[in-house]
Amino acid sequence: MKFIRLFLWILIFGGVFSLNFTVEAQDRDTVQTFLELPQIIIESESESGYESIRGYSVFKSKMTRIDRTLASPTGLSSLLNRVPGIQFSDRGTLAIGDQVTIRGAGWRSQFGIRGIHLIEDGHSITSPDGQTNSEGFNAFFVQSLEVFRGPAALMWGNGGGGVIHLTTFSSTEPEGLSIRTLFGSHNTKRIDASLVQQIRSGKRKIQFASGSTEGYRQHSSSQTVYLGAQKIQLLSPDWIRRHKIRYAALLNSQNPGTLDRSSFEAIPFNSRAFFENSQAGKTTHDLLITESMIRSNQEVEVRIQSNIGLRSVENPLPFGYIDLRRTSGSAQVLLSGYQAPSVDWTIGVEGAFQSDNRKESENQSGSRGDQYLLHQDEYLITLSSFAKIGKRIDRLSMEAGIRIDLTNIRVEDLLESIVGTASDFKGNDKISRKSLITWLPAISMNYQAGNLNLYANLQSSFENPTLSELSNLPEGGTGLNPSLNPEKTLAIETGIRSISTVLSFDLTFYQHHIQDLLLPFQVNPDGEFYFSNEGKARIQGFELWVLLETKPHSLLSFNQEIAITLTEAKFNKGVYHQNHVPGVTPLQLFTRSELIFDRLLLELSTQLRNRTYVNNVNSESRDPFLKMDIKITTPYTTRFQPFLQWINITNELYSESISVNAAANRVFAPSLPRSLYVGLLMNL
Repeated sequence: MKFIRLFLWILIFGGVFSLNFTVEAQDRDTVQTFLELPQIIIESESESGYESIRGYSVFKSKMTRIDRTLASPTGLSSLLNRVPGIQFSDRGTLAIGDQVTIRGAGWRSQFGIRGIHLIEDGHSITSPDGQTNSEGFNAFFVQSLEVFRGPAALMWGNGGGGVIHLTTFSSTEPEGLSIRTLFGSHNTKRIDASLVQQIRSGKRKIQFASGSTEGYRQHSSSQTVYLGAQKIQLLSPDWIRRHKIRYAALLNSQNPGTLDRSSFEAIPFNSRAFFENSQAGKTTHDLLITESMIRSNQEVEVRIQSNIGLRSVENPLPFGYIDLRRTSGSAQVLLSGYQAPSVDWTIGVEGAFQSDNRKESENQSGSRGDQYLLHQDEYLITLSSFAKIGKRIDRLSMEAGIRIDLTNIRVEDLLESIVGTASDFKGNDKISRKSLITWLPAISMNYQAGNLNLYANLQSSFENPTLSELSNLPEGGTGLNPSLNPEKTLAIETGIRSISTVLSFDLTFYQHHIQDLLLPFQVNPDGEFYFSNEGKARIQGFELWVLLETKPHSLLSFNQEIAITLTEAKFNKGVYHQNHVPGVTPLQLFTRSELIFDRLLLELSTQLRNRTYVNNVNSESRDPFLKMDIKITTPYTTRFQPFLQWINITNELYSESISVNAAANRVFAPSLPRSLYVGLLMNL
């Protein structure tokens, strides 16, 4: 309730959401986020495909009204499943969140998202230590999507094994009130609402969402609430201000636990008794406030942006009851320039901090116990600088850049001040410290020949262990794990793409070399996960995306989209040399067939994944599966748009997500059985 009251007071005293617009900025082909200057232009209802930004493999798509209407009830699966290189998995409970990997990055995550950087409206949603919590993401609110596949840490830093950029508000968004209601299987109820207004000095947007479900497994119900407000304001002919505030809550979300193979095959939708008896689950409250000031002319762009976030977590688990209070924030200054006729450059500095107060006590049937097992303050400060320069020679564009990150981590033990006895702290004077230094080079090129673009790049990224990973010591006690180091990746990539009104395609080949690979492992079946660095790994493969758009008749349109990802991920040094890296699917195929006839749209999508290893020793694997969905709506209805979603129409039993290296082979979580959802989108 404290976060709700704080959110409402900030809205009352901080919110004059007013904007005015007159012109739109020219895109100078930078890797940084968009610059939106003031002109109201209605978005095209159909724009999707790949776009080269200095030789990077980037999936870029504008969401149409149909995309938002048919968006998945929770999470971002309807947006990300179509992107080659991405593996999106529903874990079956919001208490753990969605699982997302890009070319293998993020495979080790047991909850939330790791190894991938998420940007929303130009601001990082990934915390400075590399964790991303997906409770606040809502596909209905997304206006456009960009996915940088592979290392992209030059501009975004820690966790840049891949970057997902979401835009939920732009100056081109039309005015009006949109309300989507959805009802369906497992007593699922949801309402999403968005109001866009043009007022005297510009534009504002207010968002609200609320949903609940009983879940399709025992002990898997949850409720979500989202409130948000944004504005884009013209302060002067040169300066633009963007402001955003959002509150997202996950209430009483239950965690049924993962299963071994025999339980998965016999009673897949049952919960684990120990998880249910301990009332395992999660309640979270998140508040995010962002500010951006942008000044642009024909030669130089100045971007000053900052954000601050507050997060509280109550997380009862079988081994204990975890309380977390987090404050985080960042500030960035970015200068971009264009030197006629063919040179552009970008330099920037960034600072970020994170402060966690972490407590762990006994779990007494879902309530905090009287005995504390851990209480400590965790601090992280990082300073970064980066620079890149681009050169164009006729049809050839080249770019080179470098980034340096300095990170300092400190943990202070507070357990003695609470219980009166000292803990087994692995530091001096109850304080443990760790410093990390990384530098990252990058170089890329792009050659355009008619409709064809040929691109290649050499990129790098790093992934620091998160604070929770550093604080979980396999030998017990508290403090920081001194042997845990950042994971580093060097990647090469080359590809060819073509974008046209009928046939578009992209074919990419890549190879990633990973050093100090971070591995999760679990000692006790219901205990914590610990982490270690294990040698090296090599991930290589190719990705193919094809989109065919045809209109054989004025009342008939047919679109076919195919995304194929082929990946080989192996350890190439250490104990598991030549074993497959677990959690990385070797083959993934996604197809989407869209038929539009007069006032009816029918969409059939399929998703195929082949066998995937679930542990380092490759002794167990997830079976291959094929999932099919059908969605129906009326694309040309202006005010009222009914829709139907029929998910997993063959009712196949499969485990979309896996808990890598879980003890006792309890790695499987059943995905959604055959489910039906109906709803209505109203545009008022």
